[in-house]
Amino acid sequence: KKYDANDIYAALEYAGVENSETVMMDSSPITLGRFNGADAAREIISAIKDFLGEKGTLVVPAFNFDFCKGKPFDRQKTPSKNMGVLSETLRLLPDSKRSFHPMQSVAANGNLADDICQRDTPSAFAVGGSFDRLLELNAKLLLFGANFNAASFFHYAEEKLQVPYRFFKTFSGEYIDSRVAETRVYQMYVRDLDLNPQLDLRNLEKRLENVGKLRRVKLGMGEIITCDFSDIFKTACEMLEEDALIFLKNRDEVAEKLTRR
Repeated sequence: KKYDANDIYAALEYAGVENSETVMMDSSPITLGRFNGADAAREIISAIKDFLGEKGTLVVPAFNFDFCKGKPFDRQKTPSKNMGVLSETLRLLPDSKRSFHPMQSVAANGNLADDICQRDTPSAFAVGGSFDRLLELNAKLLLFGANFNAASFFHYAEEKLQVPYRFFKTFSGEYIDSRVAETRVYQMYVRDLDLNPQLDLRNLEKRLENVGKLRRVKLGMGEIITCDFSDIFKTACEMLEEDALIFLKNRDEVAEKLTRR
């Protein structure tokens, strides 16, 4: 089943996305079917940017975890990894910006790209960082063919509430910015591999939908989903305060391991 730019415009409008808005997109366009265009990735990005207008901003995760493995990170050249073709397509646009964090950076294009990306914090989700700024702006999450487990902003809530199945880990290595290389140190709130936590955010998705805070709209063979960052953060925190392991599909297994520590 094919879809085109006009179908994207209509779906975004029905999903409550507004002109001039700041939108963070996690994507898996393959689930939507075939885009009717010669250069699908670039034309999809172009359609979303056109819909947001000159005052809008489109943000994507540009994560790459090779810095954890001792590989150099080049802010301008290191590609996003396993984030999907749309993420890398937007990152490579000449007027896009990229935030500083070598493992969990974002790429942004549009009116507030500099504001969002010129923030250098030890953790990507720290106060004053890019994700913190997106929450201040009450950006809108756009899942473009991706399921709710792909919502990278959720990790902001995990870090804020210090979930017991993650811990801060420090990484240092070669960092290159505008051809200048130096050693830098950054943090990440990593999964505790001994506990082997396995995220499943379907209960968060369901609660948001039940209270009318989440919209889903058909597009091609699949759907897009939208939700405001403020609603995701508030609801996720409420649920984590009820049960710190509520978003783990192997909750009981992790709880048992924690009791043995």
